[in-house]
Amino acid sequence: MLTAETTKKQDNSQRLPHNIQSVNRDTRPQQRNSSYNNPPPRSRFRCLICGYDHRATDCQEFKNMPIERRWETVRRMRICVNCCNQTNHDAHSCYLPPQCRQYGCRGRHHTLLHRISIQDPTTPVRTENLNIHKEPELPEIYFQIIPVTIRHGDNELETFAFMDSGSSASLILRDLKEELQVEGSPRPFSLAWTNGSIQEEPGSQTVSILIKDQSGKFINLDGLRTVESMELPKQTVDGAALKRKYRHLKGIHLASYRDGLPKIIIGLPHAHLMCALRTKLGRAGGPTAMQTHLGWVLLGASSSKSKQERLFSLMENGKEEKTMADLMKGYFSTEEFGVKLVTNLPQSKEEERAKILMKETLNKTKNGYEIGLLWKRDEIRLPESFAQALRRLQCLERKMERDAILKKWYHEEIAAYCQKGYAQAIEGNNLLKDEHNPKLNYIPHFAVINYNKPKPKPRLVFDAAAKNNGISLNSQLLSGPDAVASLFGILIRFREGRVGISGDIKEMFHQVGIRQEDRCAQRFLYRSNPNDKPQIFEMKVMTFGATCSPACAQFVRNENAALFQTRRI
Repeated sequence: MLTAETTKKQDNSQRLPHNIQSVNRDTRPQQRNSSYNNPPPRSRFRCLICGYDHRATDCQEFKNMPIERRWETVRRMRICVNCCNQTNHDAHSCYLPPQCRQYGCRGRHHTLLHRISIQDPTTPVRTENLNIHKEPELPEIYFQIIPVTIRHGDNELETFAFMDSGSSASLILRDLKEELQVEGSPRPFSLAWTNGSIQEEPGSQTVSILIKDQSGKFINLDGLRTVESMELPKQTVDGAALKRKYRHLKGIHLASYRDGLPKIIIGLPHAHLMCALRTKLGRAGGPTAMQTHLGWVLLGASSSKSKQERLFSLMENGKEEKTMADLMKGYFSTEEFGVKLVTNLPQSKEEERAKILMKETLNKTKNGYEIGLLWKRDEIRLPESFAQALRRLQCLERKMERDAILKKWYHEEIAAYCQKGYAQAIEGNNLLKDEHNPKLNYIPHFAVINYNKPKPKPRLVFDAAAKNNGISLNSQLLSGPDAVASLFGILIRFREGRVGISGDIKEMFHQVGIRQEDRCAQRFLYRSNPNDKPQIFEMKVMTFGATCSPACAQFVRNENAALFQTRRI
């Protein structure tokens, strides 16, 4: 029995080895020798890995190393694998207790040197749920923990098992499996504990062992899954004292043990081992004894006057789900930051219709591509718009009379449109042919100047949002899906190769033609002399101002790029 009484320190110090000095809690020793059993001075630490003024266990260079390289480093430099701060002793003579904080690990090595098996990426991972509720501060509550004897081959061990009717798997601690020298087949999975934590087991194996039943015979325990650690409580049972205190426990074989830590979980796959053959019930609030195939086991409270709350937990058994660890990995992955192209997002009916129209109306011509306007409905009737287009033209002409530079630029731009084939004049029979076309529409136009550019240059814009009787051309068009690449993704992918290439498509919208049956919706008025009769023009290409132009231009660009994706530059 350990004691903390200070009165006994003087007597105990006489039995210490001669090279260890007794130290009072309130004072420090005047000098220390270099024995392995003495701790190093704490005044200053110099990292054995990088040489800077910090502990090796706090060294970022050491932490960034792969686990196998850490082991290689400490062995090469003859550093103690337990404290990782000294070279004058090894792990077995280290003055510190085992430094591994991985739950369930008893090895004399530091947490930074704890090995975890690597999962085979081709092996599916299953999530198992456990019904264990750990509560170490409840000494008057008994879990279904039972001493057991297990065997494999010539190896026989005594340990403790936890009977859990809420666990969808039967588990065994990996260290116990190695002590038995059992070989198993790899089968990675993850554990979902009832407190919400997820425990990954990428190196899990499926093993089979023998376990002794209450008659002394060894029976098979197949399909155990190995785990690195278990979040299970320790338990102490004084069988003799319980029999004296509770009458209903007399006459049964109730084992006594201290600090029993289960290393096996018997779950639903082995429910027959948990079934109660006999039950001993006492008064309400007292412990219950249950005889199973493995022997007698206690459960419940040891006192009805206990102020501790009883434990219960609810679990969902057998669900396959993505673990929180996977979600966090996906969240912090660069693929989720705009680099990865997501193609399976839900789409609205408008987007689906727009995609169908673009695919059906896209046509490769001799000089490029042409596509149809993205009408919201098959039957479209636009209101009369000639009068408004004429009024807007007259306003533009009055503005040009006050700005000679703008007037010159406008005349040259319209002439260039006709010369490049972007626009054409409509006269004679062509004008009469579309007189009763329901899609006939005249679009006002104006000039926009971007003064933020080094050389401000006007741009001809068609006002497709101009309304007549509450209806505009844009109100009858779909905007289409947004196919513009993420700027963040572009910047990230720009660093993938050694050479980055950028380009600009000159007059991009005007490089895509509009099919013949939709062109009448893109007519406009213009004249060089305000005294002349307005001349009617028709845009043969996509215009700046139409709501569907960006989506159609991106669609055509992507289709053209797909045709030449295998061609090397």
